[in-house]
Amino acid sequence: MVENNEKTSNDESNRLTTWGYSSFIVTLTKSGFLGMASYIMFSYSNIDTYISAILGTIIGIIPLLIFIFLMKHSENKDIIDLNNSLFGKIFGNILNVILNLAVLFMAIMALYNISQFMDIQYMPDTDTNYLRILILVPIVYAASKNINVISKISQIILMINLSIFLLTLFGTIGGGKIDNIFPILKNGIHPIINSTLVYVIFTTFPIFLLTIIPQSDVMQEKHKARKLFFMYLLGNIMLIIIIILTVIILGEDLIPMFRYPEYIALKKFKLFTIIERIENTLSLQFVFNSIMYLIVSFHFIIRSIKKIFKHTQRENLFPYILAIIVLIGSNLFFKNTTQSTNFIKQFVPYIICIGIFIPMAITFFGTLIKSIKKKNES
Repeated sequence: MVENNEKTSNDESNRLTTWGYSSFIVTLTKSGFLGMASYIMFSYSNIDTYISAILGTIIGIIPLLIFIFLMKHSENKDIIDLNNSLFGKIFGNILNVILNLAVLFMAIMALYNISQFMDIQYMPDTDTNYLRILILVPIVYAASKNINVISKISQIILMINLSIFLLTLFGTIGGGKIDNIFPILKNGIHPIINSTLVYVIFTTFPIFLLTIIPQSDVMQEKHKARKLFFMYLLGNIMLIIIIILTVIILGEDLIPMFRYPEYIALKKFKLFTIIERIENTLSLQFVFNSIMYLIVSFHFIIRSIKKIFKHTQRENLFPYILAIIVLIGSNLFFKNTTQSTNFIKQFVPYIICIGIFIPMAITFFGTLIKSIKKKNES
């Protein structure tokens, strides 16, 4: 009896609280913004980008509801087991392979993007591969840990991000001109529609990485969906404010001149007339978001691979092999900044849609049909 109680207690301690689970939503929602979504959106809609972010937040509720539905009807399976149970091992594994390849590619893209940002803004004289290795070391270590440990890292990053964001808000809000947001809709509605679609794609696709966490690993607390929805709104409100600050500080003419305009806007930070030029510290919020995304992506792929190669004695090597693949991929696919920026704009949204949204939509409809059949049978 005592042993059973101890086992139950240990199981509970290894499970995520709903706040720990939902804390991933904020960092993941913001993870694809710097240098990816922001670059494409500003190139499309310039000073109207904040309108696209607001519309994108509303439309993005649909993918969030799909995620919540999968979470509730997964029967405590992760996405890999769920696909296999819904569609059989052959088609289920095809979906799983497509998902993992897309997640792998986006991890390569994310590593390249954040290493380029750090190289340009922090350490321009440092070899980029050295930076990437420095980034990958803590990612590999964290991704190989229990999901409960990863959630604690996520909660710490969330608190740091909130603190930095509030400091940024108070320090930059007086450095811009509200007139910079006018004229509204100068280039019509079409650029805003394109920008809105980009926003939805980049802010919602990382949420589906959490489908790798079976609900048996999450405590069955009340209002789980509400907490997820709250964190989704929090992450998007932070992004909308960042976009508005960038627009009112830089304006229509300056935004297109910079690869990372949201970082340049931080240079206007000034608090109490004595604290200024701390943009490198303030931009750590972008760095932490990208690192958190990479940790969850690595965990997704590692957990998937372990299910394929069951009972292997070399599974401890998977995180290191994955890190080497991502490092090589970042050098192989993206040789210069011009090539990468064009690739992000032209191809990455389609890769996300084909590699993540379509497989998740198939899983959603399969789960929906199965739940309807169960209701009819009962």
